[in-house]
Formats: sequence, C-alpha cells, structure tokens
Amino acid sequence: MRIAAVSLCAFLAAAALISRFQPWPQIKGAVMFEPGSAKNDLSRQIASGLTEPAKALARTMPTSDVGEVLQQQAGHEKASARLLVLELASLMHSEGASRAILSRLTDANLTVRSIANSLIATIAQPSLVEELLKALEQNDDLVIKGALAKQIGMIGNPSPLPQLRALHRTTREAGLRHDLSIAMARLGDEQHRQELIQRLGAPTETARMAAIDDVLYTGDATLVRYFRPLLEDRRDAVAISLPHDPVVAARVCDLAIRAMAALNIRLSFSTAPLRRFDEMEIQEALQIMTALESTP
Repeated sequence: MRIAAVSLCAFLAAAALISRFQPWPQIKGAVMFEPGSAKNDLSRQIASGLTEPAKALARTMPTSDVGEVLQQQAGHEKASARLLVLELASLMHSEGASRAILSRLTDANLTVRSIANSLIATIAQPSLVEELLKALEQNDDLVIKGALAKQIGMIGNPSPLPQLRALHRTTREAGLRHDLSIAMARLGDEQHRQELIQRLGAPTETARMAAIDDVLYTGDATLVRYFRPLLEDRRDAVAISLPHDPVVAARVCDLAIRAMAALNIRLSFSTAPLRRFDEMEIQEALQIMTALESTP
C-alpha cells in the first residue's frame, strides 16, 4: 500500500508538472506553429478573437513573422478572426500581410470583403505586382478592379503595361477604363499620358478638377508645364466657406496652385489651407509654369 501511495503521488506530481507546460487547448480553425513560439501564440489569439493581446504581441514580433501568421490565418472559418487578420495587416505591413489582404477580396462576408478592398492602397511591395495583376484579372467587382489597377500603377514599373493595355482594350466600363488609363500614365505609357494632358484643358471645371487629381496620382511634376489652362481659369470649383451666404469658393486656378505645391513646386507663399489666391500669387505660379514650358 505504501508503494502504491508513493507511486500515485509521483504520478500526480508529474501530471501537474506536465500540465504547466501543456500548450493551449486546440482551437478549431487555428493554424499551428511551433508550440511556445510567438507565431503560435499570435495564431491562437487571432483564432480566439483576442484583439488587444494580438496587437500587443504583434508589435513585439518581426513584421515578416506577423505576416506569415496573417497569411495563414486569413482563411479562418470565423469572420471575426478574418477581420482581426485585416486589422493587424493594416498595422504591420509585409508581403504576408499584403497577401492576406489580397486573399480576402473575394471573401463571402461583405464586411470582410469591403475592409480588404479599403486596404488595397496599403500594399506597397513591388514583388507583389504579379499577384495584384492576377487578382485584377480574376475579380469581378469593378471597384476592386479599379483599386487594384491604381495600386499596380503606384508600386509597379513598366513591365505590367502590356497586360494593363490588354485589359483597357477589352473593358467597356468608364470608371475602370479611367483607372487603368491613369495607372498606365503613371507607369510611363505615352498615349495615356497625352490623354491626361488633354484633359487638363477640358471644357468643364469638373473635368479639370478630376484631371488635377489624376496628375497628383501620377506624382509627375513635369506635367505642371501643361497647367496654363488651369491657372488662367477663374471659374468657381469647390466651396471652401461654411454653409452660409455668400458662399466662398476656390477656383480652378486655386486648385491648380495647391496641386503645384503638392508636387513640390517651390512657391514663395503658403498654399495651406486652401483659399482664393491673389493675383500676384497666381502670376507667380504662371511664371513658374512658363519656365517649365521651355524646359526640354
């Protein structure tokens, strides 16, 4: 009996010791990494919906490790876990995080899909251009396709131009054609660059405002040499006063001057906040533009 009692005590002590180092209980949908590793802990926190602990842990980890976990957990069966994956992807940028975002663009859950779409602009790795192109070709949502096209333009080089041109030729929807066009203009396609230049002289102020926005997207300061129609346009374009009478509006020329500053054209006056610039300021902008016109 004494031997049995000693054996039982030894067994219970061993069991208690083992239980201290036992991994967390298996959570359905959790992807297993090495037990005790930070990646394994983060994976389990995501699966359990522990938002704040997951954020805190992710901040202590290499972004590549976080990205690996996010990529693995992006297909979790629970929408809440997939939403947490996207929240972490918005904070910890990496190839893995970007792939997690791309994988949710066709999610069955509308909220997950919408948030993934809103995060396309955070995908900044040129190495993922081919994956962005694949997503662009396979996705049926025109808004998502447009966002993907513009992001390819932001992070790519001229290599995707043949595929973008082919998509542009077969696309009939005006919004997507526009997004493809400005992406190609940013990547150096001369035809689409010339189309953008022509739109700077469009007849309506609305069209000119849209063209200014597209120039800002391209980030090409050399396009300022084509700003003469804008700088000479005194038509009201957008209200900048509080909603009362009389309404104070910024003119097309004012928006063009703000765009010049955003493109790092040096002016002697401040352009923020947006306001109606006086005639001397407009003339200064015109002089700078004229100098650029004569630059080869």
